[in-house]
Amino acid sequence: MAAQIVSRPKLAALDTNILFHLAENYAPAHNLVRRLVRSGFTPIVTQTVVQELGFFATDGDSAKKRAAATCALVSMRSWGIQPSGLKPVGNGICEVAANVILSRELLPETERNDAYILIECGFLAVAMLLTWDKHLLDASNESLNEVLKSFDLHPVQILHPEVILRD
Repeated sequence: MAAQIVSRPKLAALDTNILFHLAENYAPAHNLVRRLVRSGFTPIVTQTVVQELGFFATDGDSAKKRAAATCALVSMRSWGIQPSGLKPVGNGICEVAANVILSRELLPETERNDAYILIECGFLAVAMLLTWDKHLLDASNESLNEVLKSFDLHPVQILHPEVILRD
C-alpha cells in the first residue's frame, strides 16, 4: 500500500485591521478575501488577532470600535476566514521571539502584538501576512524572517492587500 501524501493548505493570514475593514463593509477588504479564496488560499487569523478583537469588543475606545470588533468575531467564519487555535507553548516562544524582534528595533516596542502575530504566522507556515499596518509594512521583511528562522519558524511574506488586489 502506497503512502498517501497529504498536502497542507496554502494559508494567508489577515491582520486585525483587515477584520475591522471587513466589519465596516470596506469593499477592498471583502475583495481581498474573495481573491485569496479564488487563488487557492485559506484566509486565517491568528490567536493574537482573535484576542485583539476580543479586547476591542469589550474595551474599545468607542461604540463604533466595539461594534466592529464584535461583528468581526461573530462574522469571520461566514466571511470564509478560519481562526487558528494555535497557542504556541503557552505563548512562551512567542514572548522570547518577540523580545528579539523588539530589542533589534525591527518593530516599535508598542507593536508587540504585531510581533506575536508574525511569530504565530511562522509557526503555522503561513505564506503571507496581509496588513494595512505601516509598522509591519515598513519593517525589514528580510530581518524579521532571519529572526523567525533563528527559532526554526517558517518565513512569512508581509504584504499590503493591494499586492493581491491588483494581480
